Parts: sequence; structure tokens; C-alpha cells
Amino acid sequence: MAKGHVYPSEKREFEDAETGAQVVQLTHWRGHSNHLYFTTTSFLPGGRRLVFDGDRDNRENLFAVDLDTGEIVQLTDVSRPLGGLRACTSPVRQEIYFFEGRDLKVVDADSLEERTIYRVPDDRVPSILTPSCDGRLLAFAERTDLGWEIGPQYQGFEKMLAESPPTTIRVVEIATGENWPAIEDPAWCSHVNFSPGRPEWICYCHEGPWQLVKQRMWMVTESGGEHYPLRPQDENDSVGHEYWLRDGDHVAFHNWHEKKGHLMGWIKYDNTGLVELPFAAGSGHFQSNSDNSLQVGDGSRDEPYILLWRIAGEVGEARKLVRHQSSFHIQRAHPHPIFSPDDDWVAYTSDATGYCNVYLARVGICRTNPTTST
Repeated sequence: MAKGHVYPSEKREFEDAETGAQVVQLTHWRGHSNHLYFTTTSFLPGGRRLVFDGDRDNRENLFAVDLDTGEIVQLTDVSRPLGGLRACTSPVRQEIYFFEGRDLKVVDADSLEERTIYRVPDDRVPSILTPSCDGRLLAFAERTDLGWEIGPQYQGFEKMLAESPPTTIRVVEIATGENWPAIEDPAWCSHVNFSPGRPEWICYCHEGPWQLVKQRMWMVTESGGEHYPLRPQDENDSVGHEYWLRDGDHVAFHNWHEKKGHLMGWIKYDNTGLVELPFAAGSGHFQSNSDNSLQVGDGSRDEPYILLWRIAGEVGEARKLVRHQSSFHIQRAHPHPIFSPDDDWVAYTSDATGYCNVYLARVGICRTNPTTST
């Protein structure tokens, strides 16, 4: 189908048989549908539309689902995918940013008007996009193209680290297309994320298997004026899956510490106020609600649950919110849970139906409060 096509609602609501949580399945299609990556929001401003990346008619495109009516509108008509659209939404406008091939594009979610604002050089490969909180800039990692890519279940991950393709952290002004490098880093970099509260600050990572990366997290200003490691590591640390807390000041992360075990942590962008709290392992990806009183995780193949931890000076025992039953067999089947802007729902992906689909689970409604066995 073409851009602007409206699909009738695919919503179905049900109660999780194990926890009693209210669940809304937003997509139901014989092709993968995924909400956007967990380091960014999938919700357009106002919180009533969710953007997802979907395979329909044998093509990958972006779609917006109306959370009230369930109607789905096709936002793009991409002819030249480049291993994923790497999309993000604007924090201030009804806009979505994505790559069509090497072209960085903007699409208006209401008018569907589209324009190109930057083209990635032929010898570079872009990563996931991130918007500045004032809606003025986009940033992403632009690494050297080695002529091959990592597989859907991290095949070649260590090889990519060994080859360490040099990376530019690229900043693009949305209105004009003006662009510049915030930093030219000789290492393989990804996970580029603007602060949700400070438009000048970007967090990014040195990529690779956590235990092999000597210093994972880095800070740089969009102008490139400041650049330094965040939460300096030693040989006992294996840090990863960093994301900004919504206060815009702190970056949260997971640390597999050789002596202390699994730690939930966060630190201020200026390397002050480090907090690391021990917890029982049980998830690969985490995200926090607006005041960091709850963290959500996606469980594992053996414990296929969306999990909630209450943070109050220590990490509480994990609560099972919903059994997502996703296989984790490819990257797209990782649930990557995120909170809705009002904190009332958790959005996640699951391939329990055979294909990945997008779901919402209500945070506060649960018949019982079972905990995990981990």
C-alpha cells in the first residue's frame, strides 16, 4: 500500500491470564511490527499516537496507530531500505525522522509531507536517530562502512569490535539541513542519545560486547566543545544499555560487575552523583518512568515477562507485569519495553503470534503481585 493508506483497527484487548494485567494488542499482521528503539520514545507529542516500524506488502515502512480508534496510517513509502529505518519522533512536533537508503528524511504525521535534509556519504553507515529536546537538531553515529553488517542475532559482533570502524557523531539541523561533526571518534560508536532536558548534551557509547569494551559511555556537546568518558570504568565493569532518565540530567545503565554482580545505576552527565544498586538479574533492556521510581525490563527467553522494579533507596523485588512470551530469537523479537509519556502503560514488542507485534500493558492493574524466580 502507499503512504496515507489507512488500515482498520487491529486492536484486541485482553487480561493477562497469569497476572490479570490489562493488555492491548495494537498490531496484528503477518509481518513484523516493532515500536521504535527503547532509547527513544515511540509516542508522538500528546501521547495519543504511537509510531511503529512495520513489514507490510514485503516492504519496511513507518506507521502511526491511533491509540483511541486503533486505526493505522502508513506514513512512508520507502523504496530503498538500508537495514532498518532507524527512526525517531520529534519531542515538540508531529514529525518523524528516518533514513531511506542514505537519505535522512522528515515526514509530517498529519500532512504526510516529506523532505530530505541530509545524505550519508557512500562510505558510511548511519545508526539510530535521536532528537534534541528543543526539536532543533538530530544526531546519530555515522561509522565507516566495512562492507558487511552484524547479523540479526549479533553474528559478527566481536569481529566488528576488532575491526573498530572509525565513527563520526553527526549533528543535523532539522530546519536547514546544516550539519557538522560533534566528534570524530576512532572507535566503533553507537547508542547516540540527546538529553531529554539539555539540548546541548549527547551521550553515546563505544560499541561491542560489554565485557570487551574498556570504556562504554561517553559525553559530548553538540558543538563538540566538551568531550569526556561518563562513569569511568575499571576491569571489573561491564556497562551497557545506557539511556537518559527523563530529568535530562542523569544517564541510567546496567553494569555486570565481576565482584558485585548485577547493578542498576545512574549518573549525572557531569560525572557526579553515581548510584549503583544491586538487583537480581532477569532482563536485557531497561527503561525508567518519569521520576525513576519504577524501572521496567523485558525478562528473557526462559523468563518471558515484562518485569517492574520499584526503586526506593534500593531495588525492590521484580514484579511480573505481563507474560510477553517473545522468543528473543532475533533482535526484532526483543521486547524493548518503554513507558508511555503518562507512565500508565508499558509498550513492548512480542512475537508470541509468530510475527512481532506491538502491545501495551497497563502498569497499575494487576490481580496479583507474583515475582520472578530469578
